[in-house]
Amino acid sequence: MAQSSPFRDNPARRLAGRVVRRLRREAAAPAPAPDADTVLLLDTALFDHEWYALLAGEDLTREQAVASYLGGGWRRHAPHPLFDPEVARRSLELTEDGDDRRDPLRVYLRRRDWEARTHPLFDAGRHLERHPEASEHPEGPLGHFLAMPPARRASEVDWLADVPLDEWLREDATQWSARKAQALPMWSRTAPPSEARADLPASGGDPGRTTVVLLAEHGDHRLARSVTSVLEQTEQDWELLVVPMRDVPALEEYDVPDDPRIRVLPEQPHDRWAARNTAVEEASGTHVAWLVEGDRWLPGRLRSVRGAVAAGARWVHDAARDDKPGAVRRFATRSTSPERLRLGLAPDLGTQVVATDLFRSVGGFDTSRVTGFELDLALRLADELGGAPAYLDRLGVIAIRRNPRDRRRGRGNARPWLAHESLASGADTVLNEVLVDWAELAARAVDPSTVSVIIPTNHDWEMTRLAVQRVVEARDLARESGGPVSVQVVLVDNGAPVTTSAVLASLALSYDDVDVVRAGINHGFALGNNVGLVAARGGTVVFLNNDTEVRPGWLEPVLEQLQDPDVLGVQSLLVYPTGAVQSAGVVFPPGGGIPHPLLQGFPVEDAVGMDADPLHALTGAALVMRWPDVVDLRGFDPIFRNGMEDVDICLRLEERRPGRFVVCPDSVVVHHESRSPGRFLRSVANRFVLMDRWSGRLPEDDVEAWARRGYAVLGHEIRSVVDPDQRVCVAEPVLVPTRLLERRVASLTGVSEPAPRLRWALKNPAPAGPEGDAWGDTHFLEVLADALRALGQEVVVDRRGEMGRRTGWTDDVVLLLRGLAPHGPKPDQVNLQWIISHPDMVELGYQHGWDRIYVASPTFAERMAALGLPAVPLLQATEPSRFTPDAGVPDTGPRALFVGSHRKKGRPLIMAAVEEDLPLSIIGAKWEGVVPDRFLAAPYLANDRLAAAYRSAGVVLNDHWHDMAEQGFLSNRLFDAVAAGARVVSDPVPGLEDVFGDAVQVAHTPAELRELVTAPDLDAVFGTDEVRRQRAAWVAENHSFAARARVLLDDALAVRAGRTGAQR
Repeated sequence: MAQSSPFRDNPARRLAGRVVRRLRREAAAPAPAPDADTVLLLDTALFDHEWYALLAGEDLTREQAVASYLGGGWRRHAPHPLFDPEVARRSLELTEDGDDRRDPLRVYLRRRDWEARTHPLFDAGRHLERHPEASEHPEGPLGHFLAMPPARRASEVDWLADVPLDEWLREDATQWSARKAQALPMWSRTAPPSEARADLPASGGDPGRTTVVLLAEHGDHRLARSVTSVLEQTEQDWELLVVPMRDVPALEEYDVPDDPRIRVLPEQPHDRWAARNTAVEEASGTHVAWLVEGDRWLPGRLRSVRGAVAAGARWVHDAARDDKPGAVRRFATRSTSPERLRLGLAPDLGTQVVATDLFRSVGGFDTSRVTGFELDLALRLADELGGAPAYLDRLGVIAIRRNPRDRRRGRGNARPWLAHESLASGADTVLNEVLVDWAELAARAVDPSTVSVIIPTNHDWEMTRLAVQRVVEARDLARESGGPVSVQVVLVDNGAPVTTSAVLASLALSYDDVDVVRAGINHGFALGNNVGLVAARGGTVVFLNNDTEVRPGWLEPVLEQLQDPDVLGVQSLLVYPTGAVQSAGVVFPPGGGIPHPLLQGFPVEDAVGMDADPLHALTGAALVMRWPDVVDLRGFDPIFRNGMEDVDICLRLEERRPGRFVVCPDSVVVHHESRSPGRFLRSVANRFVLMDRWSGRLPEDDVEAWARRGYAVLGHEIRSVVDPDQRVCVAEPVLVPTRLLERRVASLTGVSEPAPRLRWALKNPAPAGPEGDAWGDTHFLEVLADALRALGQEVVVDRRGEMGRRTGWTDDVVLLLRGLAPHGPKPDQVNLQWIISHPDMVELGYQHGWDRIYVASPTFAERMAALGLPAVPLLQATEPSRFTPDAGVPDTGPRALFVGSHRKKGRPLIMAAVEEDLPLSIIGAKWEGVVPDRFLAAPYLANDRLAAAYRSAGVVLNDHWHDMAEQGFLSNRLFDAVAAGARVVSDPVPGLEDVFGDAVQVAHTPAELRELVTAPDLDAVFGTDEVRRQRAAWVAENHSFAARARVLLDDALAVRAGRTGAQR
C-alpha cells in the first residue's frame, strides 16, 4: 500500500484550496448588475453626490455616495440642495413608522407627485403656474428648474440677486459645514487608532516627575480602581496626591497602598476646585495629570503623555472611552482648537496633563465661579500658550459615566440645593464672557427710536419664518400709519440644521432690517439671546420666542408702558393658538417657591386692566426691556438652560433698582408653546438653580395678584410631581371666584341681591386668530357681549378651540352660539343655546340638558318644542348704534351690493346676478377666479364701514344656506341692512314680510332678480326713504342686541331662581 502524503489529507490545505478556487470564480464572474434603486439614483439629477458628500463630511464618488445614501444615509443627509427629506416626507404624507419608513426621494420619483414640496425655499406649485410645461419634465418642476440656464434660475427667485437658488444653497451649506466641523462633540463612536501601550518607545529626554491629583469623593472601590491603575503604570516617575473631601470615610478603610510616592493630603472642604488648586501647590512634579475617581489609566498611558511633554508639549490631552462598551458616549477622540474652545468644547479634565508652572501662572481654577471651571481654565491656558493643547490620538483613559444627579445634593456638596458643576450649562456661563463683549455693548451708542427683536432658533424653520413674517407685517402696518419707531429683527441661528440655517439666511435677504447671527452649536435660549445682542442696535430690546406670532399693533402698547420710568419691563399677553391665556406674567406662592403663570387657561377678558397690576417677574417668550438694563445685567444668566432665565433676570433687575414689571393686555402674542425640541429637558435642574440663588428672597405675591383678577386663593396644591424634592414642584393655587364667596356670605346672612352680576361664557364657533376674527359669528358675539355688559354682567368669549376651557368652572352661564362647532351643557351652570344657523347640523336627539334653546326660526323652534325640548323663538339681531340710516346717503354707492365670501356650496342668488350681468359689486374673500374681475370691489370690508355701504347701495343682495331658508332662519345681514335703511333683495324665506315689510323683496327667479335690481323707481318697490326709516326704527327697538340681552338675562335669572339648593 502506497504511503499517503502528509499534505494530501491536511484539512487546512484543503480549506485553502477551496478559498483560492472560489476567489478565482468570483474574479472571473461579471460584476452584478446594480439594483433598481441604485440605477434610479445614479440616473437622476435630483441626487447630487457632491452635495451629499458635503453634508456627510466625506470625500465620495457618485457610486459611493449612492451606496451610502441607500445604506441608511438618507435618514441623516439630504440628496440635493433643493430636496429636504423631512419637508418632502410631510408633503408626501409619509409617516415615521410602518410601511412609510421609506426614502422620500425614491417615493417622490416613482410616485411622480410633482406638486409635493421638496424644500422650504422652492415652491413647486408656483413654478408650475409660471411654467406649465414643467409638469411634462421627466423629473417634474424641480427637474425642470434645474435644467434651466443659470441666468434663468437666478431670475426665478425674487429675493436673490444674480445667483441661482441651488448655487446659493450650496455656498451657504459650505459655510454651514465648516461651522459644524468645528462643533463636533468631544465624544463620538469612533475609536482612536491605538492604545497607550507599555512597549511604546521611551521619551527622548527626561520630562521630570508627573504629579497625579486624585480627589477622593467616595473613598470606596472607585478610589481603589483609580489608585491601582497608577501603580500599574510602566513609567514609574510619578507622585500621587490623594485629596480627601470632607465627609468621606477614613481612607485607611480602603487600603490606600503604603507607597512613598502616594501622599494623602489633609481633608479639604466641599470645594473640589479649591482642593485641586491646593494639591497643585503641594506638587513636586514638572507637570500635573488629573485623575478622576473611578477612572483608570491604561498601563502605558503615563509613558505616552510623558513622551509628549519631553518633546516640548506644555499642555496635552489624549483619548478616553467609557467603561461600558454599550455606553452612548463611547470615545472622546476629538482634538481641540481655539475655535472649539470658544464653542465650549474642551477635553475632559481626566484626559489632560498640564505643566505645573503654566497652571500656576494662570491662577489655577477660578474658585470665584460656581460652575464652568474646566472651560474657564482651558480658555486661560489657551490664551497664555497662544493655542490649544496638543492631542495624542491614542486611548489612555477608561472613564466611568457619572450621573449628574449624584452630585445634586450628594456627599461633598456645600450648597443646600445642588452642585452647580453638575449642570450641563456650566460652559455657557463661561461663553457668556467670551462670545459677548459686554464692555463694548455698554459703550455702544444705540438708537433710542429702534426696537431690536431677538429671535433665537435651533430647528423649527416653519415657526421661525412665520414669527419673522408676523413681526415684519406688524412693522410695515405701523409704518403705513406713520409710526416713528423702526424695528430690527435679529435672528440667532443656534446651530440649526442645514435647511433651517438656509431659511434663516433667506429671511435676511427677503426683508429689510433682518440680521442673522450664526453659531455652530445650540447655545440655548439664554446664551442665544445674549449672542443676539451683539448685532442689536436698538435702545429697546424684545426677546421673542421663535414659536410665537405677534398680532398687529402688538408693539406700540408695550413701548408706551416703557415710557414710565418705574416700569422695569413689559410682557405681551401670551395666548394659546386656541385663544386662551398662556401667560399673563408669573407669580410666586406664599413662603417663596417656584412661580406659576398667572391666568393660564383663562379667557383673555380676564386680563383686561392688567397693565395697572405690578408684578415681580414676566415670561421671556415676549419680554421687552431697555438696552442699558439688559447690558448692565449681562443679559440672561446662561446657567439656566431653557427655563427660569426670564424669572431670574427680572428678579436681578428688581434687586438693582425699584420698580415694577407689567403685562400689557393690548399687546397680544400667540405662543405655540413646547414646539421646540428638547424644550423641557433641563426644567427640573433650572428650578434647583433658581431656588439655590433666590431661596429666602423670592416674592410672595400670588394671593394678591389673583385677588386683583377677582379670585381668592384658598390654598395651594402640587398637581405635577416633577422631582421627589417638592420644593422644586409648582404649588398651584386653589382658586374660587371672589363673587361666589360674596354670594355665599350673602346667602348665609340672609342678604339678597336683586340682580346678581353673573359671569357669562359665550361660546363662539369661529376659530381663534385672524381667520376667526372675520367671521360673522365673532362680530355677532362681540356686540352681544357689550349688550350684556351694559346690563352689569361679566362676559368672556371662548372661540372654537376653547369651548371646553378647563377653567370653565368659573362661569355662571354658558351661552352657545350654535354653528359649525357643537358643545354640550355642563351641570351646575345655566346652559343656554342659541341656534342661529345650520339647522341640518343640529341632532335633535342630543339636545336634552339645556335650560333654554333659542332658535332664530319660529318654525324650527316649534318643531323642537314638539319633541319636549325647551325651545323658544329668538330671531337674530342688530346693533342700532352701528346700523342706522344716518350712516350714509342712499343711492350714492353701487347699484347692487353683496358683502360676503364665496363658499363651496355656492351662492345661487349672487351667481344669478353675475349671469344676468347686473351692475353688481362684490366685497368678500375667495371670489377670485369664480366671477369675472369686474364684479369684484374688495376682499374685505371692516365691520364699522358696513352700515354706510348698505345704506349707500341701490339694493343689497342677501342669501341663505339652503337648509336655513327651508327651515325659516332669517340671516343676520337682513337685520343689519334694514336697520341701516337699505333696500334688500333676498332669496325666499318664510316670515320675511312679517319682520321687514316692503324693505325686503324676494327674488324667486333670475328674471325677478333683474326686475328688482333694475327697477326705474326703487322707492316704488321698496318703500320711500321715510318708510324705510320707520322700519329701521322698528327693527332697532324690537330686534336690537340690547333687547336680546335683556331676554337672555331674565331667562338666566329665572333658571337660577327655579333651581333647588344653594346657588354658586
